[in-house]
Formats: sequence, structure tokens, C-alpha cells
Amino acid sequence: MSYWKDPAHIRTLLLYLLASAAVCAVCFYTDPEWGVIVAVVCGMFTVLRLVSDVVHDARVRAVNRRVEAALRGEYKPSVSDEKRGALYELDGNVYKLAIRLSDTQKALAQERAQSDRLLRGLARQLITRAEELPANVHRRELIALAHDMENLASLRGEPIPPEQIEPAPAADVWRDAMTIAEETLRLKQVTVHAEIAPRAYVSTCPRSLVVGGLRGLLESCARHADVGAVLDCTVKQTPVFTEFRITCDRLDWSAEQVAEIFRGTDAAEPALVYLSRLASLYRGEVRAERQEGQTCHMIFRLYQADR
Repeated sequence: MSYWKDPAHIRTLLLYLLASAAVCAVCFYTDPEWGVIVAVVCGMFTVLRLVSDVVHDARVRAVNRRVEAALRGEYKPSVSDEKRGALYELDGNVYKLAIRLSDTQKALAQERAQSDRLLRGLARQLITRAEELPANVHRRELIALAHDMENLASLRGEPIPPEQIEPAPAADVWRDAMTIAEETLRLKQVTVHAEIAPRAYVSTCPRSLVVGGLRGLLESCARHADVGAVLDCTVKQTPVFTEFRITCDRLDWSAEQVAEIFRGTDAAEPALVYLSRLASLYRGEVRAERQEGQTCHMIFRLYQADR
């Protein structure tokens, strides 16, 4: 806020002018000659105060501009400025802080990239070792958790712009997810019925990430469904979004779990936490709707990019 828009400053200035006017009026009343002298002195002090306020406001504005530049990472100090004062000392401190923040940001970015690479590497090693184990539910769940680790690591960076994403047919995306989740579905004897719109496409999110999210959703449903359950899956395309919907009438999630399942609060379901994070990065939406009985709808939407 400008120095001249500060209510406290305006109030102080008005009180000063009123006090000066009152003193001048008293002096004129008692002795006109002294009244003229006091009026001239008060006028000089008023002019000096106004000039001082203008200079102070200009310095504050300059410091504010440097602070904003520092926040944007564009701050450059004026090495030829040898003036002294509290504001110029603050200016130098802002520069030092900007340098420290920039260095810290670069160090954190490097550490995050390194930790992401390590996490993905550990996940791939875990998948490789787990695939050597005998086929059973625990082996499949171990592999699924390793895939979730790998997927979560890939979501820690910035989202890919829509114009750099190659559209993929939703049928191909669904087929890839089903292929990965096939073993878990088979071990739980879960049957999947899918109805996919022929013109449905995934165009705002990388194909591999959507495949990972749908795979996790299918396997989570299979883990919580009764043996021999049936998953009814539909994929539809509208001018606004592409929707993946999975319906199961025999899930053991409680109503409270369904309400919280996609808010990232259920640490026992990392696949769903991943899906929620994916939706937040790529203009999506995930939610669960529970009807009477045990029927539950899992809905994942990806909205079209603004053109």
C-alpha cells in the first residue's frame, strides 16, 4: 500500500495541519506580527514534512519493487548505490535473502530429483524381485505397491502441458490397465465387464500415468471386493470430460471410508492417493458414491483442456 494511502499517516498529517492552524490563529489574535512569523515557520515545516514524506514514499516503493523482484527470482542489487539508512540496509538484506532462497530452492530441487530417481529405482528392483516369487495374492500386492511407489515418484514434478501430450484411445488405456491388474483380478476371481465408448480419448494426461491410476483403482476394488464379485466398468466421452466409472455391489468399504477414500487421507490405499494426486495435477476429479447396500461407484474424470 502507498504511503499516502495509509489511514494512520493521513490522520497524523491532518492533526499536524490542524494544530499548526490553531497555533497561527492564536498568534494572530494576540499579535498579528508574531502571527505572520509563526505562519511562515509553520509553512516551512509543513513543506519540509511533505518533501520528507514524498522521499520516504519513493524509497518504500523502491524497496517493495525489489522485494517483489526477489520473490520472482529476478532481483539484482544496485552496486553503485552507496547511500545509508534503514531502508537501504533493508534493501541489502532483501538481496541476501533472495540469494539464499534461490540457493535453497536449487538444492531442494536437486535433492527431490535425486530422491525421485532413487525411489523409482527401488520400485523397479522390488518389482523384479517380486516377480521371481511364486504366484499368489501377496506377490501381486507387493508388485502393486511397488508400482504405486513408482507412480507417486513420477507425480512429484510439474505437470506436462496439454499441448505436449499425445492423445491416446481410452480403449487402449483401459486394456493396458487390465493387463497389469489381470493377476490380482484372477486370484480374487473378480469378473470385469467393460463398456467403452468408441470415440473416447485421453488427451490431457500422459497415457502411462492414467494406466497406473486405473490399474491401482481396479486392484483396490479387487482387494476389497468379495470373492467372485463383478466389476461393471464404463468409459464415456463428453465435450467436457472423459469419464472412467467402476461399479461394484460387493465392496467392504464403510460409508466413512468411501467419503474419505479419494481425499488423500487413507494411507492404506496408496493407489487411490496416487489417483487423487493425478487428478489434482491434470484437471481431473475422483470421487466415490455409495448407494444402499454395498453398491459403490468409483468415478475418475479428466476434463478437456481450455482451447
